[in-house]
Amino acid sequence: MKSEIRKIIKARVKAMSIEEREAEALCLLSAVSAEPHFASANKVLIYNPLPDEIDVLPILERFKAVKRFFMPVVCGDILKILPYTERQCVGAYNISEPVGSDYVSINDIDLVIVPGIGFTTDGYRLGRGKGYYDRLLSGAACYKMGVCFSCQIEPTIGETTEPHDVKMDCVLFRQQVVACFV
Repeated sequence: MKSEIRKIIKARVKAMSIEEREAEALCLLSAVSAEPHFASANKVLIYNPLPDEIDVLPILERFKAVKRFFMPVVCGDILKILPYTERQCVGAYNISEPVGSDYVSINDIDLVIVPGIGFTTDGYRLGRGKGYYDRLLSGAACYKMGVCFSCQIEPTIGETTEPHDVKMDCVLFRQQVVACFV
């Protein structure tokens, strides 16, 4: 069922025009920057977006003078965390990753901005199926903020959740907080 939901949501995102994507991303970035947990966070784990994900890099550019940003690096079956640097290489799955070996624990991160294929209004996330973020965030005390296009909100994801699925503390799309649980 998860693979079918992924196909449906990916088709919705693909059907969005460039203008729709840009407009939603711009509104979402405003919502993220206004969110109190983001405002109070000093260390933020952010991601390099894939073509079908919200581009969150403008947040990094806007706030890099006042916050420390980190990015995930795929190492086998796990994600490790490196400080953001403009020096990057193409890593696993064709995603740009920072270069270095100065890894940071998830316990040192205040807030994680998490991509996903889809989300529910009660904070469940459907990823790409490899479980990287679930393994990284399992038991982590950091604030977990899911971000997505409005067409990626899908209630049926809740029917497919498993015990290892990590819920988000909030899910943002456009200028709306869909769900906050903390």
